[in-house]
Amino acid sequence: MVAEANDWRCPSNFGIHLSHPLYSMWKRALIQRKDLAVGLLSFIKSLTQDEPNSSSNSSSVAVARGRNSLRSEQCQAARGQQARAGNQSHVPEVGASVYDGNRQVRVLGKLLNKGGEGRIYPLSNNGDVLVKIYHPSVLAHERSAMMRNKLMVMTRMSAMHSGPHFAWPRILIHAADGKWLGYAMRRAPGHQLQTLCQPQLIRERIPHWSRREVVTCAASFVRLVQEAHANAIILGDINPGNFLIDPRNCDVYAIDCDSFQVPDGSNVYPCPVGIPMLMPPELLALDYGKTRRTVEQELFAVAIMLFRIFMLGLHPYSRTYGEDPVQNLKSGQCALGKGSGCRLPKGPWYNIWSHLPSYMKELFIRTFRDGHAAPSKRATLEEWAFALHRYHCDMGKGWFDLSLVPQQPKSSAYRGRKPLSANANTILGGRSGSKVRESSRPVRKHGMGRPLQRV
Repeated sequence: MVAEANDWRCPSNFGIHLSHPLYSMWKRALIQRKDLAVGLLSFIKSLTQDEPNSSSNSSSVAVARGRNSLRSEQCQAARGQQARAGNQSHVPEVGASVYDGNRQVRVLGKLLNKGGEGRIYPLSNNGDVLVKIYHPSVLAHERSAMMRNKLMVMTRMSAMHSGPHFAWPRILIHAADGKWLGYAMRRAPGHQLQTLCQPQLIRERIPHWSRREVVTCAASFVRLVQEAHANAIILGDINPGNFLIDPRNCDVYAIDCDSFQVPDGSNVYPCPVGIPMLMPPELLALDYGKTRRTVEQELFAVAIMLFRIFMLGLHPYSRTYGEDPVQNLKSGQCALGKGSGCRLPKGPWYNIWSHLPSYMKELFIRTFRDGHAAPSKRATLEEWAFALHRYHCDMGKGWFDLSLVPQQPKSSAYRGRKPLSANANTILGGRSGSKVRESSRPVRKHGMGRPLQRV
């Protein structure tokens, strides 16, 4: 029973005198906790209405119950403050000492970065090694023990230690009193992959990049996912913030590996996080932390990442006169391909899409339209690897525009059998009729890394 608004200020309406202990206790509760005062008033109301002739013993019982409730609330608040104070003592500062599994002292350097889960520090004597210290709230969470067990499993996966493109957990890190704090990993170079999703960041960080470098970067990303899958690992949270690109060689590195879905015998530690707009539709209504993800679900997220890499961050389910990408994703409203019934948003994206090879378009369309409700139809990693290798070779023949933003759509007369005009070497094109910005450095010609073979 909840007290009505007009009952709020007047317990005396129910026969409680101002000198009565229940009144003074209600007044004290009103100052400390309004919700507790409302509950107490409701109890007074029910007591006086249900038993109008109740004795003083009933009032005494009510007083005792109210006092116990207040004491319980105060004790819980005190315990919460003590727990928070205890956890704060495990937040290291610059120059603080932490300990590895062998009780060897490691001194932290200057704070490098911090996110939703923790802080990242380099070692003071070795900047190539980073230490992730989880926030106190994460360490105090009920999932903390499971996270620690998962990381212990990951540190024993020696095959991933040799993988150069993963910031893989190597050893656990503890405080002086032995409490677990986080883990150490190898430092990865480069900028966030988010750079390729924003033209302004491209101009600032990698102004010399052309379409050739983007293709090489995409191929490196596909190889990285292949390596993870070869070890029964599902990345899960595939978003541009979890990867770095090295502008020197276009290599891609995975960071935040502690969120991966990792096998442990016949069981798995699931990936507990994800961004809805980067998830396959069948995962959107599920609890990520309790769901065992599949390779087919990963393939959908991989295709979204590749599409955004090539389309300057555009989501494949963005369209004109549509809802936000998540709602379009849920309903399968994709603007790609003939017969879609909708179009890509206005801007440079149509030009970019028109210049993609037909074999690349086919993989995107098949994944986002046919594979929306049929996961088995989604493009595989081997298909992406072969298509990217072919795209890189065809660019070397002069068959495709190298600019990241072509100024005009591809001519319908072009069939990929002759070189494009000389302006194919522009990097970031402007709007139609505007001056095209030329690259300040010549386009580098380099290989694709290890050869990609069709499977």
